[in-house]
Amino acid sequence: MRGLLGYLCLVACACASETALQPLTDGTVILADDLGPNEVEDHFVASRTTKPIDVLFVIDHSRSMRGEQQHLADNFGPFLDILLTSGVDFHVGVISMDVSDPEHSGRLQGEEKTGRRWIDVNTRGAAGLFSQMATLGTRGSSVERGRDAVFAAIAHEADDYNQGFFRPDAALHVVVVSDEDDQSQIDIPTFVDVLRTFRPDPTSLSWTSIVGFSNQPRGKGRCRARAGDAHLELTDRIGGYAYEICYDDWGTLLVNISRLILESTTEFFLTRPAIAETVQVVAELDGDQVNFEGPFRGWKYDKRRNSVTFFGFTPPPTLEVRVRYELAAPDPNSTVQ
Repeated sequence: MRGLLGYLCLVACACASETALQPLTDGTVILADDLGPNEVEDHFVASRTTKPIDVLFVIDHSRSMRGEQQHLADNFGPFLDILLTSGVDFHVGVISMDVSDPEHSGRLQGEEKTGRRWIDVNTRGAAGLFSQMATLGTRGSSVERGRDAVFAAIAHEADDYNQGFFRPDAALHVVVVSDEDDQSQIDIPTFVDVLRTFRPDPTSLSWTSIVGFSNQPRGKGRCRARAGDAHLELTDRIGGYAYEICYDDWGTLLVNISRLILESTTEFFLTRPAIAETVQVVAELDGDQVNFEGPFRGWKYDKRRNSVTFFGFTPPPTLEVRVRYELAAPDPNSTVQ
């Protein structure tokens, strides 16, 4: 699990809009003449979309979280700049992990003076507004229930208090910030089913965890965090990114998250289970092969999701992509002998 969770894209492009990769053959496997036994090749083509994104920050506001809330608020500006320059239609909102307080339980935490409950591309003074939303204080429940809070936000409040924030055509990106593990009542498998029902398209859902990776000492002046294993498991199951909450550079951390959210739809799914070490990707634009050389530019294969993802590179329209691989297990429907 840590291999996937430790993946950090440190250099990425701020794309003008999200890019979806659609199969040229609607998922049909194309068998080329030069393919070997038990080998297949999937063909895709990139096309521009303007899919909106809804980013939901889920913030622990128990008494140990003052410093982390301040780091988040102080460094939101670069995160916002990436979204604004991308041209994507976005919503950014905040909920807490406190479900014992009816004023919190899944409800977007807005700004009192104007009553705004989320930020969008037209929000004036958005960075300052987010700072007020994210600085929730430290009087929240000491029983952190992030899954329960998100469940309440989408199951109970989506068409009520939170009406208008979650859009049916938008991708949902959840960003959890907590120095404790989750203690929700809804179990992880049930919660994953709820999220996948809410957003069935796997490219339209992610769970990013800014949490402890191990139990940190609680001495004076130290970052105090317990391992957020439940959050990390959700990142592993749903897809997303994981960051250590005791990381010093929150500006870089938030820039990485915003870029990775925008790049999330440069993922496409193979039509058969693949043997990881046999996966080969060839991309061509107007007949010329795209060069993926360089430490921060290329593609990666995710065995768990059986998908290939580009990073540091946004596939332009008309880019043709071929993914060749050997089947992980014999396919009884294959015509290859």
